[in-house]
Amino acid sequence: MIIFALYHRATARPDRGHTAPFRFTSFFFLTIPSTAYGVGLALIPVIVIDTVIAIVLKGDILSYSTALYTCADSDPSNCVFTVFDLIKDEPGKISVDYEVLRVGRVGIAFLVSGGYLLLVGLKILIPDTTRAGRVYEAYNGNVWLYYVWKRSNMVYCSFWVIMLSVVTI
Repeated sequence: MIIFALYHRATARPDRGHTAPFRFTSFFFLTIPSTAYGVGLALIPVIVIDTVIAIVLKGDILSYSTALYTCADSDPSNCVFTVFDLIKDEPGKISVDYEVLRVGRVGIAFLVSGGYLLLVGLKILIPDTTRAGRVYEAYNGNVWLYYVWKRSNMVYCSFWVIMLSVVTI
């Protein structure tokens, strides 16, 4: 807000000897409600998916245990909490650190759900409006599908922005 106020003071045209009035609140109330509504709608599926992943794959959410099986051991890496912890190739011959296994499963699930949400978001942001007039039988060798290329470019750019964010953090 301070940056916006300084920018306004620096660029506002003086009218009859005084600077134009500062109208940050009108600008704020004009833009924020629709943005907050959109963010709120987008957060609903993300929160639901993350909660299901935490409950089903991890066995706990925040500090609440949702484990299906009880464990007498104090170390959670030796305890089976979910049905997915029981899936092993040869249970008698393999020792497993269940904590590492759960974290890996949750990471893969977050990656898949994030990719799916990115795909759904791209279909909303870049809709394909040419499907009504398209005839699939008349293939002439052209592989240029404008909307598919546009979405794939957006996925590519999003991937590199994510990698830049990971490196920065």
